[in-house]
Amino acid sequence: MGLAGRFRKPLDKLAYFLARRVLNSPFEATSASTRAGLVALYTQYRTAALSGGNLPPIEECGLRVFSQTDEDGILLRIFGAIGMGTQTFVEFGCADGLENNTANLCLNFGWHGFMADADPASIARARQFHETAWNATSWLYRPVIGCHMVSPENADTLIEEAGLRGSIDLLSIDIDSTDYWVWKAIKSVRPRVVVMEVNPAMGDRSLVVPYPMKFTRAQHPDYYGASLAAYTALGCSLGYKLVALNRLGFNAFFVERDLGGDNLPEVALPLPLKHPYALEAEKRFSQLEQYPLQSL
Repeated sequence: MGLAGRFRKPLDKLAYFLARRVLNSPFEATSASTRAGLVALYTQYRTAALSGGNLPPIEECGLRVFSQTDEDGILLRIFGAIGMGTQTFVEFGCADGLENNTANLCLNFGWHGFMADADPASIARARQFHETAWNATSWLYRPVIGCHMVSPENADTLIEEAGLRGSIDLLSIDIDSTDYWVWKAIKSVRPRVVVMEVNPAMGDRSLVVPYPMKFTRAQHPDYYGASLAAYTALGCSLGYKLVALNRLGFNAFFVERDLGGDNLPEVALPLPLKHPYALEAEKRFSQLEQYPLQSL
């Protein structure tokens, strides 16, 4: 084997690694071409809604830019139906600011808001990225990013200290603990759209982890939050309708009841179809029964 042959395999590996880094780069996800495509997609949805046309089924519109699965596409479809209002958001459980439900709206559509997470390392990465995202539309007015352990007692205070109150476009909660109780406690803002992390292990039961919690997710990875039925009932009491789930069934999307019309019909429970991810999670419910659960 010649000199070139001996180096070909490691060079191929290096080229593959660099290609993956470029393709998966968060800066590529905020490039001019990416933003143009996303804005064009939103504009198509919005134009159809304003002209009285029919938008495609929401379950066919999922796509991932910064979200964990297909939430970015679902949110574009929802806001295509109802329009972007204040273009402000609150996200509790923002992780590293690169894989969440608001980064795409912030970086590619110029939204402003408040991201918070309890993990200092994640918040450090989030701040570093947003400080260097010079080619994104938010570079002149970056989001407020804070390291906080969010609870029902401090959620409103944190939101107000971040400079937000009244009507906002989006509230997203994914804190792996008291999500249900935090949503119920928030009074400082009125979101038009709410995204809540669902606990698929609870299945179709109307259950919530009681507050204050006697145990944590550290005791069992499925001991957190609430079921889809519990969130749907809470949303209904607050004036919201369930309109979608992400494809794996762990993020639920709620919209103010008077918004969207026929383009955002309410989803009836129980849902007839479930992703294998959710079905596998529900098989673990027997392991949760040893922990306190509150029926609603």
